[in-house]
Amino acid sequence: MTISQTGYCNSKSINEIDNWIAYDFEWSVIKNYEKFRLRKMDKNTSGASVPPVFGNDEEYNEIVTFAFEDHNGNKGSLDITDFPSTKSFLQAIKEKLLQYQYCFAWGSKAVVRKNIKTGQLEGIKGDLVVLDSNFKSNKIPTIVAYDKYSSVPYLKKDIFATSKSQLIADVDLLKIFAKPLVRTSIFKNRYKSLHLENVSKGIFGYGKLDNKTGAKLDEMSVDERKSYCLNDAHLVAELIRVKNGDVLKIMKVIALHTGLTFEEVCHKGMPGIWKKIIDKSISKKIKIVGYGNIPSVLRKLYSNNTRYASYADFFDEDEFDQDYDEEELLEYRENSYDQYVDLLEQRTRNKNSDTAVDDYSDVTESNKNVNSNEKHLVKSKYKGGLVLTPLRGLHLEVHLYDITSLYPTLIINNNISPETVNCSGHKNNSKAKLLFDKDSKLEFLHNKTNGGMYWTCPRKGLFSSKLEDLTKIRVQYKKDGKILESTAIKAIINSGYGVFGNPNFKYYDPAVAELVTALGRQTLLGMQKIAKELDFKLLYGDTDSLFVNGVINKEDTSKFIGICKTKLNVEVNHEITFRKLILVSKKHYVGFPSDDDNKDPIIRGMEAIKSDRPEFIQTTFREMVQDIKNDINPIPKLRQSLDELDRRQVPKERLAISLVLAKNPEDYTHDDKQKRLGTKLGLKKGDTLTYYKCDKQELTHDTRGKEKTRTVSESDDPDDISYAKYKEMLLNSVNDVIEILGYSVEKDLLSKKKFSDSSK
Repeated sequence: MTISQTGYCNSKSINEIDNWIAYDFEWSVIKNYEKFRLRKMDKNTSGASVPPVFGNDEEYNEIVTFAFEDHNGNKGSLDITDFPSTKSFLQAIKEKLLQYQYCFAWGSKAVVRKNIKTGQLEGIKGDLVVLDSNFKSNKIPTIVAYDKYSSVPYLKKDIFATSKSQLIADVDLLKIFAKPLVRTSIFKNRYKSLHLENVSKGIFGYGKLDNKTGAKLDEMSVDERKSYCLNDAHLVAELIRVKNGDVLKIMKVIALHTGLTFEEVCHKGMPGIWKKIIDKSISKKIKIVGYGNIPSVLRKLYSNNTRYASYADFFDEDEFDQDYDEEELLEYRENSYDQYVDLLEQRTRNKNSDTAVDDYSDVTESNKNVNSNEKHLVKSKYKGGLVLTPLRGLHLEVHLYDITSLYPTLIINNNISPETVNCSGHKNNSKAKLLFDKDSKLEFLHNKTNGGMYWTCPRKGLFSSKLEDLTKIRVQYKKDGKILESTAIKAIINSGYGVFGNPNFKYYDPAVAELVTALGRQTLLGMQKIAKELDFKLLYGDTDSLFVNGVINKEDTSKFIGICKTKLNVEVNHEITFRKLILVSKKHYVGFPSDDDNKDPIIRGMEAIKSDRPEFIQTTFREMVQDIKNDINPIPKLRQSLDELDRRQVPKERLAISLVLAKNPEDYTHDDKQKRLGTKLGLKKGDTLTYYKCDKQELTHDTRGKEKTRTVSESDDPDDISYAKYKEMLLNSVNDVIEILGYSVEKDLLSKKKFSDSSK
């Protein structure tokens, strides 16, 4: 079986990434150095163009240390003091990089760009920009060029082709580990931010040398500087090797099946990947039938001017749509990847959902992108997935049924593509597929001119065809037991629907996204109806899943799955059986799988385990869940935890709470903890604020300068801890579960009388 025949590739096609180098730079800042005013330089002798903006013209970043580690474990650290001249030092760096086919670094492609509408500088200098400026200032032919649309730097392949090893890819590894596929699916959110330090600690348990940062470079000796830089290169190398290189293999699988290069897949977000897939498909169709014979909708979208969106297309969408303050940006110094990563992280946290939303909620794109065309500044509103009201309580023998790949299936079954949805040429065509009958109660926002109805034309859609091809490839991988390859294809398939609701996507079409979610709601309602006809008791439903009990045997399950297939044309899977399910509210439950499933308790949505809760609260809640799993009365341990708080025996570090500032402290409108403590501690946007719950009086001044006192609930000083506040937090965290189990917080947790340790 070959790729050309089926699109499926065998394991030999996915070779290990070898002949690679992981590298890192340290640099110092030279201020007010006139000869390094890079923007005024003409094109250098190698013909590489100077990027539009380098940042502060009065500054020059001089590389002082270079470290590397390669695929064979060879490693080394070079310092400018080891060489007779700066030029010879830079030449040594150049020669080392030219020996490898793959070059990896962390945050290497960061750039400072000027927003053409606001005039503000955005971003931060990365390794490649600094390397380029060092080459040019020392009259060394540079090996760095810039993408003509996005100004993103890259190592020039033609330069590398003259050496023994031709360059295949130059990769910013940070972009890979920022992908939801990697961050969430593969590593289960083991790292909370994209700092190299935090990613490494989350995965390996260790990070930067002595917890130092590049910002303290001037405090290091030469040997310390070399060791520090070498350790960073080692961390990058270890991230390349992690899970036997599976992370990079997944990128290669995606490249094989999308027509993108390995380097493009590493750096593009899913909107960028799907843009390239559709671009290539349309281009191929044009070569066959001619430009004038493709649907007008595709012609219009294909020719979209995406000049400004090209930066979002090249980089993961999380980094796009930033709006930085110029004064703040120019405070960044030396190896300021921490700030760069914080900004990237903040974009991830602030990004509005542009896919399915729960409980018929509207999706609103509130953050308007100043770099996008005006046509992209459309409020993307459409109804999302259906959430059925849960039956609160403790339920036994609960069966969870899940629709396999709901949205991709609906797209394929209904031939959904921008050019097939409500195409004018087939409005009254008997061969067109009417997707909703006249009695449908589903509301639509994007096709009011068609009476709120949707149909698709009989000709096969470009998007649905591509999705179908990829689905067949994934099925083949699953049959062959190729889990890694199947995971890679699944990531492409499941992201296909959502990109059409993203205003930054070239083929943006909210009507397509709305249609898919409407069909999803209709499908879940149909699934609910079938369950009721089989006398199942419906407990809860969410988007593509149903929780029911009343299932007597395997025959009931087989019958339910078969009817769903016949009537709804979807594949339903019996996901899991819960021996016990504590159903609190929408998206909030604790499930205890049956012994046959042999799984740990599944905790969803509960406030106690969220990342902004102190470790003490999280641990106490999880211990309570384990007691319930083992049919042990949870009350004694909970009372013990409350007693530890009353006696102030909980270590203060276990009560620390952390959050990342969404903006600079002074930009918060209310005088809350972010503004008050952030200002006091000198923090800025993207910094982590660590605080403790307290209850104290603080002296302040009103707008007229008059002294007054106020009560504050948060402090940066652990000595201000209010154990009563943490007691209240703990009680609120466990109250729902305890109440559902039949206990009373007042009688069983707060009562002074002795409590029996017997099970209830």
